[in-house]
Amino acid sequence: MKFLEETQNWDEYFSKGNDYRGDIKQNLGKAAKTFSVDEPLHVYSRLTLWQYHKDQQDVFNEQALADLMSAVKAYAEHARDISPIKDVADTLLAYDERGKAKELYRIYGDKVISSNLSDDELQNTAMSFYKQNNLEVAQALYTVYIDRLRKQATPEKLKLELIDIARLFSYRRAGAYDLYYAEKIFALLEELYTPSVFDESLAYQRAYNIEKYKEFGRAQDMYAAFASAYPRSARRDEALYKAGVLALYSGRDAGAASEIFRALGESQAVSPHVLSALYQLGLLCQWQGDSARAKEAYAKLIELAKDGFSETAALARARITEIEQERPLEFNIKTFLDTALKPENSQFSMARVDIVPSAYNAAPLDEIKIESSATPPESGCMQVQMQYFWSGDTGKGAADYQSSSFVTSYTDPGTKVIGVVVMTPGGIVDRGLALIDIE
Repeated sequence: MKFLEETQNWDEYFSKGNDYRGDIKQNLGKAAKTFSVDEPLHVYSRLTLWQYHKDQQDVFNEQALADLMSAVKAYAEHARDISPIKDVADTLLAYDERGKAKELYRIYGDKVISSNLSDDELQNTAMSFYKQNNLEVAQALYTVYIDRLRKQATPEKLKLELIDIARLFSYRRAGAYDLYYAEKIFALLEELYTPSVFDESLAYQRAYNIEKYKEFGRAQDMYAAFASAYPRSARRDEALYKAGVLALYSGRDAGAASEIFRALGESQAVSPHVLSALYQLGLLCQWQGDSARAKEAYAKLIELAKDGFSETAALARARITEIEQERPLEFNIKTFLDTALKPENSQFSMARVDIVPSAYNAAPLDEIKIESSATPPESGCMQVQMQYFWSGDTGKGAADYQSSSFVTSYTDPGTKVIGVVVMTPGGIVDRGLALIDIE
C-alpha cells in the first residue's frame, strides 16, 4: 500500500486497495497467532500490524498498540535475544510514541544490565543510546559501567573514563546533555581523586554546568576559584565577570560585585568581559545614586570599545544620556535592580520565575529564543494576568512586557546577562536570571 502511494499508482490503489488491506490484516493476524509469545516473529508480527493500523489511522490503532506492548513485555520475560525489544522501541519513537518507547527502552536497558556483556560492549551500548538522545537508558548503563570500573579498573583508567563521561553529558551547543548527571560524575571525581584532577578545562566546564542549571551560589564560588587558580587563562576575565554578576544578582552582595567589576575594569587588555564589567559597575553606581562614578565607568567603556562592541557601547551611551538629562534609570532595569538588591525584596529568590533560552551558548547572529516560565500566585478559578519586564543584554530582539518570550540575536561576543521581573496586578511574582555566552 505504501509502495502504491509513493509511486502514485492510484488506479491499483483504489481498485485493489481493499483486497490488499484485507490480506494484510488477515495474514499478520495469522502470523501473530502462529508464533508463540517467546518468539521474535510474534513481536515483529504485532509491530507490523500496529504500523499498518497506525499508517491507516483507523479505529484499530489503539488496540493494536496495546497488543504490541503486551506482546513485547511477555516476550521480554524470557528473551534470549533482546534486540526485538529495542527494534520496537525505535519504531515507536520514530512514530512519536515517546512514552511507550521510553517504557520499552527501560525494559531493554534492564535486560542489558543483567546480561553478560563485556565492559566494552556495555560502554558501546550506552554510547549508542546517548547518540539516540535516549539519556535515561544511557545514564543507567553508564552507571553500571562505572560500578564495574570501580571494582576492577586501575585508578588512572577509572579517572580518564569518568572525565570522558562527565564531558559527554556536559552542556554543548549541539547534541544531547544532562547537566545534573554531568555534575554527579564531577562530584564522584572530586570524591575519588585530589583536586588536581580538575585541570583548567575541566574546572571551567564544571563551573559552567553548575551555572547553567542555576545553582548560582556554587557557580559563583567556582568561577572565582577558577580565576584565582588560572590567572593567565583565556577564560579568566569571563570567569571573574560571571562571579561578579552572580554575586550581585543572585548573592545580593553589591560590595563583592563592585570590587570584582572594578578590578576587571582596571585591566590593561580590552575584552568583552572587561567592557561588560565596566557597564555593570556603572549600572550599580547609577542605581546607588553615584552619578559621577557611574558616568566615569560608562565613559571608560566607550573609550575602550572604540569602534567595536557596539551593543555594550550603546547601553553605556543610553545610561549616560539618562544621567546628563537627569532622568531616572530605565524602568525595567531599575525594577530588576530593586527586586534583586533592596533588602525588603529579599523574598524574591528566583524560585518562582526561571529564564530558559533555546541555547546557552551561540555564535554571533544566531537566533535565540528567550522564554520565561513563572509560577503564578493562587487565584482560585481566575486566570492570572502576568507582565514580563525584561532587562539586561536583550540584543536585537524586542522584549514586550506582555510576552513571556522573545527572539533575539547578538553581534558582539561575550556573556549576555538577561533579567526579568514578572508581575501581576497584585504585585511582583519573582525575578529570573540567565547568562548566555556568545562565542
